[in-house]
Amino acid sequence: VKIGSPSFIGTKGSACTSTTSPVTLGMTSMTDVVADIQRITSAVDLPLLVDADTGWGHAFCIERTVQSFAAAGAAGMHLEDQEQAKRCGHRPNKAIVETGEMVDRIAAAVSGRSDSSFVIMARTDALASEGVDAAIERCNRYVEAGADMIFAEALTDPDQYRKFTSAISVPILANMTEFGKTPVLTTEQFQSVGVDMVLYPCHVRRKTSIAEFANRVGNRICLNKCRLGIVFMKSSVITNTNKNLIKY
Repeated sequence: VKIGSPSFIGTKGSACTSTTSPVTLGMTSMTDVVADIQRITSAVDLPLLVDADTGWGHAFCIERTVQSFAAAGAAGMHLEDQEQAKRCGHRPNKAIVETGEMVDRIAAAVSGRSDSSFVIMARTDALASEGVDAAIERCNRYVEAGADMIFAEALTDPDQYRKFTSAISVPILANMTEFGKTPVLTTEQFQSVGVDMVLYPCHVRRKTSIAEFANRVGNRICLNKCRLGIVFMKSSVITNTNKNLIKY
């Protein structure tokens, strides 16, 4: 992975929407995701970071999720602090669990891995209901529990990222999905506030859909400046984790 350039990415939402169900409504099972991990890793020779939602159950289920993902070829996963009936991070009315319950989820994930290089990334959706300071406090607890990286979901202002990156000791990932809560920022703007990685989950899918529509009506659209993957801002993110992660 070249620093400042995107790697390959297949988001769980996009991939599973194509193969199973409306995943942003929490309708995907762990076995659905494992099947897609196997499809991707059999075709792409790059490490794969997987969206594990809330882990599909209690501590033993989360351990099984980690083991199943690793066996299917994943290099890591991110786990979130929403309730089991989760929603897309950029939708309204998200409900989050108590900090202690999320800490237990992370501890279970760490316990479930047999290889310490398997990345456990903790995602927080707490900003919308608790504010930035409480979300940061949560994330520091998640790091103490063993999270290797933090996914700060649906932040609404660049200064919020600056606060996260200043207060948290592990790499921070930002989610740059169009039409979401986060304003559209350039990689340079993310880098200026200390963000280590930027996720572009649906950029190419959306542009290719537009191009297919245009093709059907006889027009041509130039797909310029498409981003697909996780853009790494700092070489230390790769060095410290021993991973060149793509995202699923």
